[in-house]
Amino acid sequence: MRFAGTDSWMIREDIGWAPTAVLYIRDALGLPTDRPFHVPRVAYPVPASCEGDGPVAAELAEDWAAWFADVLAHDESVATDPREFLGVSGYSPAFQHAVEDRLDAAYACADNLKGRYIDDFLRESHEQRLLLNRLVKSVEKSVRHRAAPFDLRLVTITVEGSWLRRVGRQFVLMSTELRHDPERLSESLGPILTELASTR
Repeated sequence: MRFAGTDSWMIREDIGWAPTAVLYIRDALGLPTDRPFHVPRVAYPVPASCEGDGPVAAELAEDWAAWFADVLAHDESVATDPREFLGVSGYSPAFQHAVEDRLDAAYACADNLKGRYIDDFLRESHEQRLLLNRLVKSVEKSVRHRAAPFDLRLVTITVEGSWLRRVGRQFVLMSTELRHDPERLSESLGPILTELASTR
C-alpha cells in the first residue's frame, strides 16, 4: 500500500492480490473476460481448461462474476490476510469444486505478481513515485482551486495491456502496464481526478 495526498484528499494505492487470484481462476476455467465487465486476461501463464458447454459453463460464469464482484467490494488494504475474501461457500457445488482445485495455483500467481510489483516499486524513480501528487496539483491548477475532499482507491492488477476501469465513484482498477506509463496514466486517470477534485 502506498499513499498520495494532503489533509483534504487521499489516493490509496495497492496491488490487488485477491482480484488477481480470482482472475487467475477465471482464466484457468476458460471463462469469458466480459463479466461483470471486461477485464483483460492475467499476464501470467495460466493452464486453461474449458469446463464444458451449456448450463454448466453458464453457471460457472455466473457464479464467477458474482464472486469477483464480492471480492472487489472488500478493501484488501485493511485485511490481515486477503485469502479471507476468497470463500466460495455460498456458490454452487460445481463452482466450489472448480475453485478449490485451482486455489493453490491462484495463490502462487498472486504472490508472484505481487512480488514483481514490489520489485518494480523499489526501482521506481522519485519522479514516478510522486506522479499522482503531480496529477492532482495539475488538476488543481486547471480548476483554479484546491481539490475538494476525496479518498480514491486505486488497485493495480497485472493483466494484459494498458487498461483502466472505474468500478465506483472513488474506486479504480488499472493494469500494471498503465500504472508504469506516466503519459497514458495521466490521460486515463486525469478526467476522474478532475471530477473528484472539482466536486464541492
